[in-house]
Amino acid sequence: MRRYSDREPAQRHAVASVLPGLVPPQRALEFLHARAAASAELHEHLRQVHKAVASERGPLADYGRLALEWGLRFSAMQREWAEWAACQLGATHVASSGDSGTAGAE
Repeated sequence: MRRYSDREPAQRHAVASVLPGLVPPQRALEFLHARAAASAELHEHLRQVHKAVASERGPLADYGRLALEWGLRFSAMQREWAEWAACQLGATHVASSGDSGTAGAE
């Protein structure tokens, strides 16, 4: 197992962005907004790839579509989570609302 300090910078920033007190709230919000934007950009790129290869057939194309679908779902999840996390963090630092931060809370 690698130590936390050995992880890539993006992983460190991702973890730090959601742990209160490790980075200033504004920096965490900036990171989360950037993560949401990057995920949305990746998702759109993958949608374009999906359109371009939709008519291809064969084993390689079939496995490629499986991987592409995973990428589409993962990028959508990353965007949704980053947007949700930014809202949670923003609400926490604007006013204490008493929200427990449970999954699915909008």
